[in-house]
Amino acid sequence: APKVITSTGRGKGSSKVKLSGPVNINTATAAQLDALPGIGPVMAARIITYRDKNGPFKSATDLAKVQYQNVQLI
Repeated sequence: APKVITSTGRGKGSSKVKLSGPVNINTATAAQLDALPGIGPVMAARIITYRDKNGPFKSATDLAKVQYQNVQLI
């Protein structure tokens, strides 16, 4: 099953997207990722680029390969 990140949409992301539930990291848009706490537009773009190149994320370890330090958010 795909991993999901749960967010209230009240993070420090710069996106104006309001999240109402879990966000699937394997299908989320850049705006949805940007709305998550601790994810800005640069990290959102890195996540999508990595996903496009390597396929779906299967574990937190995969996400850590995107140079993301706060793996506990997963």
